[in-house]
Amino acid sequence: MTNLVKKIKKISGYRGPTVKSLIPKSRSLGTILGIKKRKTKLRGIFAKSKKITSKRPKKRLVRNTSRITTKTVLRGSRIGDAKKAAPSLPSPVPIFPVGVSRPPSAPISRMQSVIWIKISPNGKKELEAIRSVDVMLYRALLNNIADEMLLVKKELFKYGVKLVNRHVPKDTGDLRNSLIASLSSRSTKTPPSIPRRVSQLELTMGFYSNLHYLRYVNAPTRTIKVRHHVGMGIISYRGGRHYLHDPRAKTTFMLTTKQAIRKEAVRLTKQMIKNLRLRWQPQYTSNIVKSFFKYPGMGAF
Repeated sequence: MTNLVKKIKKISGYRGPTVKSLIPKSRSLGTILGIKKRKTKLRGIFAKSKKITSKRPKKRLVRNTSRITTKTVLRGSRIGDAKKAAPSLPSPVPIFPVGVSRPPSAPISRMQSVIWIKISPNGKKELEAIRSVDVMLYRALLNNIADEMLLVKKELFKYGVKLVNRHVPKDTGDLRNSLIASLSSRSTKTPPSIPRRVSQLELTMGFYSNLHYLRYVNAPTRTIKVRHHVGMGIISYRGGRHYLHDPRAKTTFMLTTKQAIRKEAVRLTKQMIKNLRLRWQPQYTSNIVKSFFKYPGMGAF
């Protein structure tokens, strides 16, 4: 039997187990525990999540309005809830940004003015006489006048904003903002809080707007509704989708609102004269204090 086994081994070339065959192939601990496979799965999940998170949101198309002219705005467009489009204007009207409705160098005209107070020749003469005697008293009087003028401006501005928000149609709000901005535009003149010269004592305020559709909304050639409340459910798409709500708005608001502001300006000016008389009594009477100022375009007091 032993000889037969030896012959078979000799024919087959088998020489017995080697050292290499006895020692099993080495495997890494990660392979044994299946960590390598898990890492591959995690890499795949991470790559997919990165693709999802790195997607950029779609850009919203923004309409370029830089080249829109007055005629293109009005042609075929409706203002508020008008059933017909607004008429085209015969010639383009300059449109200025909200807050600066006129060039800074343009003075306020008599038609636009709602208040104008400045030192009269008699007042200038009186103040210069006081300056030659007592400089400290002269400065105190200038400060008193400046304080009262600034108070008039503050109260008149608040009153004008209240009327505009009540009677001017709202829709996008640009018309209201333009009228409110005119009350404190660069053309407005106000004295500094601490004046150094008599020429600085001047108060001028205007009420105007150069928006191209002001004329159409203020005095329309056809019947349109300018007064709305939310319950009516009327939606405007000018400046974004919103419900119209201006229950006290009315046409011819430029005339009625300006008249009301001018009337309030007269009342505040009379109050200013009264306050100065109370400060300067008994040296100055009410008529003398009144003669210190001129009131162009404001009528008699």
